[in-house]
Amino acid sequence: MPWVRVIPAEGAENDLKQAYEQVGVTEGSIGQPFDGLTGNRPVLLKLMEFTHAARFGPSALTRLQREMMATYVSALNHCLF
Repeated sequence: MPWVRVIPAEGAENDLKQAYEQVGVTEGSIGQPFDGLTGNRPVLLKLMEFTHAARFGPSALTRLQREMMATYVSALNHCLF
């Protein structure tokens, strides 16, 4: 649990509300890696944009290969994300 104020979807407004809607969250939080940035909307939105490009943008790797690598690294790091 982060020690910074986390704005849940229910309390989100304007561009933060759009960010929640963009990832399909209508209740609760946006997810561990992003929760701590809900109070800093410009940084959160840029990080989400970067993450989307890294995960789904053009690449020599297929989507399956990228997902497999992400899963493997998350398991190595004991990460829940």
